[in-house]
Amino acid sequence: RVRPMMTEKILAQGTGSDHFEARIFSVVMGCCGSRLDLESVRSAEGRLLQHVSEQLKGRGRIVRCDILLEVDDPVVTHGVIHCLELLPSGVGIEPEQDAECFPSKKDYMPVDSGRAGGAPTAFDKAPLVLLPGFGIGAAAFAPCMERFMLAFPERRIFILDWPSSGAAPRMPWTCEARDRFLERAPTASSPSLLHQGVVHVSASNGGSDGPKQKNPYPLPEKRFVAMIEAWRKQLGISKMILLGHSMGGFISFNYAECYPQHIERLILCSPCGLAMRPDAFGISEAAFRQWTDVIDDKEPQYANEFRQGASRSAVKLPTWTVCDRLWICAASVLGLILSPFVCVAALCVYLKLRLCGRRTPSYQETFPHNGLEAGFQCDWDPLPDLSPGDHQRMYVTKAVPPPSRARALPGCVGRRGAHLFAEMRFADNGQWLESLVDEPAGETCLVIAGGGGIFGSRTGSNDSVPTCAKVSRQLVADYSYYISVFLPSEFNWGEQLFQAIQFTWSYRSYGWCRRPIGKRVEEFLGLPRNFEGGSEYYSVYSPISHPGSAPDEVTISSGTNKTDEPIPVAFFYVKSDWMPFREAKLISEKVARHSQRDVPVLLLNHSGHQMFLDNPRGFVDGIRMLVP
Repeated sequence: RVRPMMTEKILAQGTGSDHFEARIFSVVMGCCGSRLDLESVRSAEGRLLQHVSEQLKGRGRIVRCDILLEVDDPVVTHGVIHCLELLPSGVGIEPEQDAECFPSKKDYMPVDSGRAGGAPTAFDKAPLVLLPGFGIGAAAFAPCMERFMLAFPERRIFILDWPSSGAAPRMPWTCEARDRFLERAPTASSPSLLHQGVVHVSASNGGSDGPKQKNPYPLPEKRFVAMIEAWRKQLGISKMILLGHSMGGFISFNYAECYPQHIERLILCSPCGLAMRPDAFGISEAAFRQWTDVIDDKEPQYANEFRQGASRSAVKLPTWTVCDRLWICAASVLGLILSPFVCVAALCVYLKLRLCGRRTPSYQETFPHNGLEAGFQCDWDPLPDLSPGDHQRMYVTKAVPPPSRARALPGCVGRRGAHLFAEMRFADNGQWLESLVDEPAGETCLVIAGGGGIFGSRTGSNDSVPTCAKVSRQLVADYSYYISVFLPSEFNWGEQLFQAIQFTWSYRSYGWCRRPIGKRVEEFLGLPRNFEGGSEYYSVYSPISHPGSAPDEVTISSGTNKTDEPIPVAFFYVKSDWMPFREAKLISEKVARHSQRDVPVLLLNHSGHQMFLDNPRGFVDGIRMLVP
C-alpha cells in the first residue's frame, strides 16, 4: 500500500498571500472570472461523492486520493493522477489513516458482508481499473459506484482521472506553455500552484531562466501510457483488468500493447480510433451517409436511434423555467439594442483583415508540439475534388473538443447550460433522483459476436445487480461543468490529446483518429498482418465503390515487454453512439475464423455514448458478463 499524497494537506501549508496569488492567476489564466481553482473543482466532486456515499448505507465507501509520480517527460518531472477507489464493506483492506473517505471513517458503519462467519476476505483477484474518456472524470461514474461494489465484492476497483483531466491538478502540455506560465508567476510557491491546480514545475527544469528543452516529444498517447505505468508501479499492482471508455479505450489499448504482462483482461468500451476513416478508401461523406442509412434499415436491431429520420421519442426536451424565459427575453432585447454597434464593429474587423491581412500559425507549425513530425496530416492522401472549405475542415483544422467551448460562457450561463444538457441526455432510465420512470426491465445487452466468451447473466434479469440508490442529475451536471472549464487548453492533457490524435467531426463521428489502432488490435489478438485483406467494416458489410485500397497504418513501437499467453479482449458499445461498433464485430468474426477464439462484442440498449451515465444498470451488467 502507498500513502496517498493528499492535495488538501499540501494546500493547508499555503499562506494568505499564496491564496491571493492563486486568485490573481485564476484571472490571468482565463477562467471566465469564476472561482475555478482546484478547490472549486474538488468541492464539486466532493459534493457528488458525499451524495453517493450517503446512499450506500454501510455497503462500502469511496476513497479519494492523489498519487504523486516521478515521470520521464520532456515537459514536467512530476505528475499527479487523481484516483477514486471503491471499497466494498466485505474486503480486508482499510484505507490509510490520512485518506479522505466518503462516508468519513467516524460515520462509516459497515454492514455484514454475507460471507460465511462474516469474516472479510482479502483481495485475491486482479483489480478493475477504469479509464474514463475525454471531457468527463472519475466521479461521473457515480451512478455505477454502488453497482460496482455489489457486482465485484472481492475486487479492488480504481477509477482514474488521467493526467490533467477531471479533478486532477493540471500540467503544461508543451515546454512553451510551461515557460509562459513561469514567466507569469515567477515567484509562485508550490502550495499556491497546487491551489490553482497546476503541478509545480521548476525553472531549473527548462523554464524561462533555465535551459530550453531539446529532447523530442514522444507520441502523445505514449506520454499517457508512461503516467499510467508509473501509477501502477507506485501501487505495486502486478496484474489488472483494464477498462477504457472512448478516449480511455484508445489509451488502454496503447498501454496493453506496451505492457501486456500487466494486463489480465482488456475491455474497450466504445473506443475511438478503431477503424480508418472512410476517406482512406476514397469514400466521400455523402456515400458513407447513404451506406449507414441503408445498413441501419437492413439491420434495425442495431440501428442508431439518433440517426436522421429515426424516431426522436427517446429524446427528452429540456424543462424551461421562468428564469430561463426571462433570460432569453432579456438577451433578445439586449441583442436588438446592441446589434447596430455589433455590425459596425464586425465591419471594422473585416476591413482591417482585408487591408492588413493576418498571420495565424498553420496547422503544420503547431501540430509538431504534440509529438509528431512537421508536415504530418494523416496516413493517406486527401480526397480529390473537395471544396476548399471541406478540405480545410477535414484535413487542416484541429478537432475542437466540445466540452472546452463552455469556457467562453459566463459562469452562470455555463452552469445552467450544463444542467439543460444533462436533462436532455438520452431516455430517462430511472437512474436519477429526478427520474419519473423505473429502470428498464428485461434485456439490457445484446451479444452480437463472441458469445462463447460471456460470463454470468445474458439478460440482466434474475442474477443482475439489484436496484440501487439514485443519483442527483444536478450534482453530476455541476461536476461536469467545473472540470470542463478548469484552466485553459494548454494545461489540459486530455484536450491536447484529443486535438493531437483525432479528426474534427466528419463521417458522422468524432471517433476517427489519425493513427487508428484497428490493424494493431488484430495483430494483438494474433491475426496475421492484413488477414483476409484487412478490409474495414464499411467495405465488407456492404459494397461501396472506391478507387483503391487504404495504406498501411503507421507503425508505432509497442515496447519490448511481450507475453506468449493470449490476453482476453472484449468490446462494449451502445446502439446510439458516434463510435462505429461494426469494426469490432468484424475483428471478432475474423479472430473466430482464424483461431476459434471468442472476442465478445456487446451492444447496450437505452443509452448514448456516456453509457455509465445513461444506463448504469445495463453498463454494470455488461461488465459482469465480460469479467469472470
